[in-house]
Amino acid sequence: SPMVLSELLRDIATAIDCVKLYVDRNRSFDPKNILNSIRITLITIRIHMQRVMQVINYGHSLGVAVFNDGVKTNVLAGKMAGRFTPSNPFNNNAEIA
Repeated sequence: SPMVLSELLRDIATAIDCVKLYVDRNRSFDPKNILNSIRITLITIRIHMQRVMQVINYGHSLGVAVFNDGVKTNVLAGKMAGRFTPSNPFNNNAEIA
């Protein structure tokens, strides 16, 4: 579930903090840059997931999940009624009823 995935990402970030504290003792290289890149990537993933879930939840609240092609066609036909009706050249271009 999305909530579990968010919790996993939080746990990964916590683990990275622990690793950062551990590697602070090694002075031959600076792994903080790598860890910061990983952290930024995880934050980006979390933000993207939140946006996707907002869109999905919004769609469910609108009932979009239950729309089928027939419903979509009826909605579009209702919006187009009277706008795209061709005129009849055989009766002085009166609208077709």
